[in-house]
Amino acid sequence: MSARIEFIHKGIVAPLTRLVPAAPPRFGEFDGGVYYADGGICSAGIHGKTHYENRPKPITGVGHLELIEGEHIFGGMLQEHFGHFLTESIGRSWALNRVCKKIDSIIFYHRVPGGSIPRFANELLNLIRPSVSIKLIQIPSVVELLAVPSHIEKNGVLYGHPEMRLVTQPLRNIIGRTIRKVYVSRSGLRANEGGFLFESEIDRRMESEGFEVIHPERMSLTEQFEVYNSAEYIVFAEGSALHLYAMVARPDQKIFIIWRRKVASHFLWQIMSFGGPSRIIGTPCIAYLLVPPTGEVHAKAVLDFRELGRQLYEEGFIKSQSWAQPRPEEVESEISEISKAANVKYDLRQPLPPVGSGSKR
Repeated sequence: MSARIEFIHKGIVAPLTRLVPAAPPRFGEFDGGVYYADGGICSAGIHGKTHYENRPKPITGVGHLELIEGEHIFGGMLQEHFGHFLTESIGRSWALNRVCKKIDSIIFYHRVPGGSIPRFANELLNLIRPSVSIKLIQIPSVVELLAVPSHIEKNGVLYGHPEMRLVTQPLRNIIGRTIRKVYVSRSGLRANEGGFLFESEIDRRMESEGFEVIHPERMSLTEQFEVYNSAEYIVFAEGSALHLYAMVARPDQKIFIIWRRKVASHFLWQIMSFGGPSRIIGTPCIAYLLVPPTGEVHAKAVLDFRELGRQLYEEGFIKSQSWAQPRPEEVESEISEISKAANVKYDLRQPLPPVGSGSKR
């Protein structure tokens, strides 16, 4: 796609006021967006979101709206979920390199009416452009001069367009202590989040193989970039951390993903699009899934440890030739403990693809 910027004198930004959830195959929809001074919809302000359509509603009373003085960039929808923020909300930030140096703010509307700015949003944008500020639109407002950049996304997911690689270049220059082998764990997340059984056991086994285990939710973004910029071998428990890593991925790194559901191909092509390794390793090795009423996004994967250990060994990540499988009584005890901690009842489901099938990527 071509990256363009449309400049609007006294453009109007309206917040999201209504979102109809998607129910595949039916798309969801939401309002909010950018308008010209006469109330016409600016198509450059349409926000790309997977399984959704952005349909700004007609706007009235344009002559009586609050005026925001200065020069601003339209950022689109601000997501409070870390992964969705990384895939959706920074796809217009490339314009920071293409407009005049003095920008008063990046203007967003929130995914949730009345929502606030998450800490990580300010942190990331200030790593890209120090001292940049975020302004949330809560009511329709007129902006003195509004720059509306193209939203860089593919099917609602940010990718390594040349303009995005240019604006995120400062992230590659964040250097700290040297760590050669890293395991990015999900064991510190809340019990009702998606993940694996025996996450603490996986942490222990990776530590015994010389990996430093990190929990991204306990770290600043600067600390995370320091790790990703120095590591040679990185094993990820599938999750949002992959989207952050993608922006600084290098072709010489070896990356292994422990999948907690079926392979999500957008992780793979996103990493490659930012210049990461052309081959990302890891085939799903899931015996079955424990699925709560909220769906597979919060499921717990029961892994085939022997298959996981075999893959890690054959690809040169670990030295142990095999990993022992937890005993049936240990599995039952773990399921009971997680069910109590999450306060949910899990259903058992066969995963797709089955254990050991598919090709390595």
